[in-house]
Amino acid sequence: MLRVRHKRTRLAKYILADALHDLRTLGKIQGSERVVRHARELLMALRAITNNTQFTDISFADNPTGEAKMCEIMDRYNKQLRDEGYQLGLEQGINQGINQGINQGINQGINQVAQRLVKVMGDNLEMISSVTGLSIEELNGMRSQV
Repeated sequence: MLRVRHKRTRLAKYILADALHDLRTLGKIQGSERVVRHARELLMALRAITNNTQFTDISFADNPTGEAKMCEIMDRYNKQLRDEGYQLGLEQGINQGINQGINQGINQGINQVAQRLVKVMGDNLEMISSVTGLSIEELNGMRSQV
């Protein structure tokens, strides 16, 4: 039997015991309707057990009593994970868009320079190719457009 030293952690023990009992008898876990009086302390215990600092980042500023049902606590945790995932995806998307824009601008600039060089130095495609990095075939295509 688990020994619990502190009264606040007893509720976590009871919630866990209820869940295990439901799993054993019903074949599934039903949500606990018990009110957790010290939600912050429970989250600190979950952090200690899982070594996951995200549990202690959950905000209960809108709940001055510190009481919540376990399903509410996990809903807040899931919302926090979704918000962080959304923010990360947004940042990655912005960075990817910036990099693609930069690359497109560089390529357009190289093509403009190459078109001008083809106009001025039309016969020396090898030198233009070495300066711009474009192939002779690409430069021949530009020459036909000029």
